[in-house]
Amino acid sequence: KPTMFSLLPDLTGKKVLDVGCGGGILSHSMAVRGATVTGIDLGEANIKAAQIHAEQTSQAINFACVAVEDFAKAHTGEFDVVTCMEMLEHVPDPQSIIMLVLPCSNPMAYWYYRPSIATQNPTCLR
Repeated sequence: KPTMFSLLPDLTGKKVLDVGCGGGILSHSMAVRGATVTGIDLGEANIKAAQIHAEQTSQAINFACVAVEDFAKAHTGEFDVVTCMEMLEHVPDPQSIIMLVLPCSNPMAYWYYRPSIATQNPTCLR
């Protein structure tokens, strides 16, 4: 997503959380740019596809099939960048997802999310 990457800070050495990572395309792109990436998704098939792609491209990306609320409890303040680009339009209460994952970010973290499928440009919060 060229628009998103133009908004991102230098990812070298940054810890990134990709919420609703799907098949890991965005996760992979951020890892290539030097980030240490964790991608989470509830779809087992999505995570399996993401893991296979990461192995085939020799990217060390941590993928987990886990609910946001469970992941957040164990990862407070860990991430410098949080993305949620292709899943909020698929949940009944997008704001609750954002509030659940908020504790994962450190106080200076960048947040990138796409609030609806109709929105073409991602939103950046800091």
